[in-house]
Amino acid sequence: MARQRLLVEWDLGPNPEIATFGPYLSGTWSRRVSVTLESPHKEPTVRPVALAAALTLVAPTVASTVDPGARPASGQASTGHPAGTTHAAAVVSKCAEAMGGESRVRAVRSLRAEVVYTDHGDAPVVHEVLRPNRYRAESAGRYIAIFDGSRASYRSLDPSQGAGGLVFVPAEDLADFELDIAWLFPAFFDHPAEYVGASERAGTRCPGLRVKLPRGATVTYFIDAATGLVKVIAADLTIRGHAVHLEREWREHRVVQGIRYPGSMTYQGRDKTVQIALVRSVVFDPPLDESRLRVPAQEK
Repeated sequence: MARQRLLVEWDLGPNPEIATFGPYLSGTWSRRVSVTLESPHKEPTVRPVALAAALTLVAPTVASTVDPGARPASGQASTGHPAGTTHAAAVVSKCAEAMGGESRVRAVRSLRAEVVYTDHGDAPVVHEVLRPNRYRAESAGRYIAIFDGSRASYRSLDPSQGAGGLVFVPAEDLADFELDIAWLFPAFFDHPAEYVGASERAGTRCPGLRVKLPRGATVTYFIDAATGLVKVIAADLTIRGHAVHLEREWREHRVVQGIRYPGSMTYQGRDKTVQIALVRSVVFDPPLDESRLRVPAQEK
């Protein structure tokens, strides 16, 4: 008894571009929907449909799904657990071991990373994350952005942009800040993950883990089947009514405090081309002044 995979795609039309949002986030409409259906057949009866590429950073995205509640095929024994849940736990565990060990990785409560976004100059952005949902980003002389899990603020430090002005981010845009955290530390260590099958990403076979973040963004982590490390992160979210698809590839993993972490990652630059972000330094569980991750009170 063999399995057959059928890929189906609906193309709903062109992808109108949207304006840049935030200090380094931009994207275009994503209007393609892809699903994966699996059914038992002795011989293939349908050839897979070729999927066109949507907006990507490093490779086309095939958003495949496996129904975790599907019944086992005739003759197959049920494990008593949804397949998506069982497979997800195994992939998460393998990734944790590859990064440095389950207990070591899960013990991480915070991190500070200095990242240079090469199309923004040589000055790094200092990211501070307090798991699971607190975040601060600061670029010297440019801006400070803070997310405390329920509210977010943005303050410009650039005189040419009205330095000193404090903007409170609308609730509908908070998904962007959750995504900033998910880029830096795998969200499947803090939120439930669903196994979505394996596909080839950046030339590598990768099992996929899909995580639905509390504010609505969906993040899929593609894990290198050979190394167990995160290979590609694909995100889908809605910003100001527009569907946005973004991707990053983690590269050049190195050991920091016993944990394997990327030395660089791709990202979508201002001109919507693939750029390289350089992780200049990362510190796990640094001394953090939690007041720095607190959003100022909003005057009524």
